[in-house]
Amino acid sequence: MNAGELCNREVVFAYRDVRLVEAARLMREHHVGSLVVVVDRLSERVPVVTHSGALAGILTIDDLLELAAEQLGDFARTIDRERVRETRARR
Repeated sequence: MNAGELCNREVVFAYRDVRLVEAARLMREHHVGSLVVVVDRLSERVPVVTHSGALAGILTIDDLLELAAEQLGDFARTIDRERVRETRARR
């Protein structure tokens, strides 16, 4: 068996300006771990590519998890800074 025989042939796509919450919903709804990111060109949906033509428009669940982890880390650092500031202010 090869990858072509096993792969899902229904490509799930999202436009470049889709909100990340909507992208996550699409992944969950279609039971996929990635979306092909597209733009409209001459009334057609085309994948986002680099100047050399390499596919650049793939959004994966790992991308979303990495972003969420970064934002949670930022949030935790902000809470910690505020806790220290409030503790010092009480002295």
